[in-house]
Amino acid sequence: MNGEVDNQPLTKKQRRALRREERRLEVAKGHRKGVIGKIVVVASVVVVIGGIGWLIVKGGGGATTPLAPDNDPFKGSVTAKVVINEFSDLQCPACKAAEPVIKQVIDTYGDKIKFIYNNFPIPSHQNGRNSAIAGECAFDQGKFWEFHDLLFDKQDTWGNISNPKDTFVADAISLGMDGTKFAACYDGSDAKKRVDYDESEGNAAGVNSTPTFIINGQKIVGAQPFEEFKKVIDAKLSAVQ
Repeated sequence: MNGEVDNQPLTKKQRRALRREERRLEVAKGHRKGVIGKIVVVASVVVVIGGIGWLIVKGGGGATTPLAPDNDPFKGSVTAKVVINEFSDLQCPACKAAEPVIKQVIDTYGDKIKFIYNNFPIPSHQNGRNSAIAGECAFDQGKFWEFHDLLFDKQDTWGNISNPKDTFVADAISLGMDGTKFAACYDGSDAKKRVDYDESEGNAAGVNSTPTFIINGQKIVGAQPFEEFKKVIDAKLSAVQ
């Protein structure tokens, strides 16, 4: 076929598959309204199946690829109409302080929200960017949230190390990750590009400090009490019902 799609008429099964993909892509498109859209499209890879080419769309809970830097770790439902984007720095003390409230938000709202983590390392934090890169490498092995929690717990031990790579690799291994793959990812360019991508989205959205949360377009800045999040989330949920 030389990479070309056959022009024969589609079967009923193929037409249904295409309609399902169109609906899924519309969902992904709709979520881009709240903040510079960050959602689920991981790969635009054309696969020839029964004579037709279609797009494979994958959720944000697994590994990413160089073709799709905008695939981020999230909790909640991929199709939730209320999307919370957190812009955070793993070396940021205020981000660590916000964690109990974030966990309360996620536990309270569950599948009613999609909570997305975005890297936004602060230049004054010595290892903010390095920890963001390490987080992306943990994401590639399906261990982002465990690594995220561990780095916050150990923030004081790695924050001012001149070269934290060995510490991060040891932490990855302690969580059951492949240390060799993690180290190769950390030294490579893909994870760095994904951090750059997150930063560019944060800058475009007017983020200038961490943590910053954008809930369907409305910002909450800093480690705020649960009631502040509840007020905004409840209003957004009411608006989309």
